[in-house]
Amino acid sequence: MTKYTPEQLMMQSLLSRNIGKMLEELRKQYGLTQYQVALAAGTHQTKIGLTERGEHMPTIATIIQTIMGIGVARARREICNDECPCKRALQNHTAEEIPDGERRLPGQVEGSS
Repeated sequence: MTKYTPEQLMMQSLLSRNIGKMLEELRKQYGLTQYQVALAAGTHQTKIGLTERGEHMPTIATIIQTIMGIGVARARREICNDECPCKRALQNHTAEEIPDGERRLPGQVEGSS
């Protein structure tokens, strides 16, 4: 197990908070909820919240996944009509409100996350 100096831990914490703040500002700029981004990114709303608050140090892959999720959620909101399952899913605030068949991203195989 790697031992970090107090300075390294402080820098990691600062970096984590800055990344989280940047992602939160980007999400809010497009008027999206954490849930909408999580659904589009294929992750959980809790992970988005932890990252935004700087309580979770995201990997580069998670940062990219979240940024792509913001883009997907924004695009879905703008181009899908009211009958589109993905638009209905993004308008909901809890996963329980989304029918099981609509909880997947396009192209995602059932049972995968």
